[in-house]
Amino acid sequence: MTPADDSAFPTQFKEHGLTYSEGGLTKREIFALAAMQGFCSWNHNEGRKPYNYTSCALEAVFAADELIAELAKVDKSGGSK
Repeated sequence: MTPADDSAFPTQFKEHGLTYSEGGLTKREIFALAAMQGFCSWNHNEGRKPYNYTSCALEAVFAADELIAELAKVDKSGGSK
């Protein structure tokens, strides 16, 4: 299972004898970033209309949520629940 708000790349570092943690971007944010990057690199309207970045952003978040939902269905052994 992959909760959407889990950190995608958590880091820890030590400074002056103390350990600090930084969460970074969440898995949902990373998945949406990757989807939006792909959507923005594919100009499916061939320049006929101005690109609608709001639609692109909404689709990227939807794609991220769908990926997280599908990943939640898969158990740790790689099979479906």
